[in-house]
Formats: sequence, C-alpha cells, structure tokens
Amino acid sequence: MKRFSIFLIAALGVANVSSVYITTCHNDNECGTVCGTKGPNTVGPSEGLFGTKCECQNGKPPAYLCNKEGKNVYVCSDNQAPRCTVHCNMKVCIEKNGRKSTGVIRSACPKHHPQNAHDCCNHGGSYCTCVFHDTLDTNYQVFSELGGSNGDAKAWLGSCDSHHGLKVGSIQAELYLQLVKPELCSAVMSDGYHQRNYPEQYHNHHQHFHELLDQAYSNHFQQ
Repeated sequence: MKRFSIFLIAALGVANVSSVYITTCHNDNECGTVCGTKGPNTVGPSEGLFGTKCECQNGKPPAYLCNKEGKNVYVCSDNQAPRCTVHCNMKVCIEKNGRKSTGVIRSACPKHHPQNAHDCCNHGGSYCTCVFHDTLDTNYQVFSELGGSNGDAKAWLGSCDSHHGLKVGSIQAELYLQLVKPELCSAVMSDGYHQRNYPEQYHNHHQHFHELLDQAYSNHFQQ
C-alpha cells in the first residue's frame, strides 16, 4: 500500500487540464440514450472523452462526406447510427463562467453519426462541435444551470459536491480509469434504444477508489 500511496500522491500533484465545449441536445429524445435511461441532467461526451468510443455498425471505416471549415468530415458508410460505448451513470462536474452543474453520462455525441456529420456539412459552426472538438452535449437542466449558452468549460469526474473531482485529461483521471476499470454500456445511438442499466459493480468500484484516495492521503501526511 505504501508504494501505491507514493505513486498516487505523485500523480495527484500533476494536472494536465484540458477544456471541453458545452452544447445542448435540448431534450430527452434528441439527447438519446446508450444506458437505457434518460433525464434532464443527461450528458453525452464526444468520442475520446471519459473513455467514450463509437464504431460504425458495418465495421467499416467511415466515408468522406465533405470538407467544412478546412477540416474533413466523415460519416458511417452504411448511413446508420453507430454503436457507442460509455461509462453509464458516471457523474461529471462541469464548470463554465463560474457556474457549476453535475451531469450524468447516459449518452454520447458520435462524430460519424449521419445526423451529426450531415448537420456539420450543411450548417457548420456549432453543428460541428461533436465532429471536431471535445464536447459535452448536455440536456436542458445542465445547459440551463451553466448559463444557457454554448461555450468552453472545464469538467471533472465526480459530482460537483465531491472533494475527489478528477479533471478531464489529467493524470488523475487516467489513473482512476486504470484502477477502477468500470464495465461499459454499449448501444446503437438511435432514439428510444434501451440497453441494460449500468451494473452495480461500477458503484462498488467507485466507492473503493475513493477509499484508496483517502488512505493514500492519510499515509502521506502521517509520514
């Protein structure tokens, strides 16, 4: 435990912070679900955030669709919604312009989804956020609590009232995912699709990780 504590404290001392971009999916239907549940505090991370992954259903690489704002846009070649995998029911704290809101990961914002890709090509601007940027697509409650407008923000693993907030892109967050290794939920990203609820195992791992953090802090300050 002592060697682990030293490693953990060293990791906690480094914060490689990355920002995210906040948009809104407006309502339960437009936000969709990977986890089989919906709610006003739903957030859908873009691919790469919080371990979110999406793959086209036909298993083939996405096809070129257009060049928008100097960047290539690709879409699933079967023109079907991709299958996405997320950490269902994981809470994230989002801060934007001094406002905070706790969101719950229940969905995803896939870059090669036909709707997202075509909207980007047709309209550009904010319609390209999930395609080009690290984005959290938020339902109406979270979006309203953050000020009701798109924009840059910071995000942490854990709820806003947690003292173990782990910043997106930081070594702490990577350490969390490596230690906990929570199971992932997977579903086709189409409205009304219901996948199994997130297993109780996640909550047990989450509590165990915080116990390890507390123990590491305790051992460090007792030395």
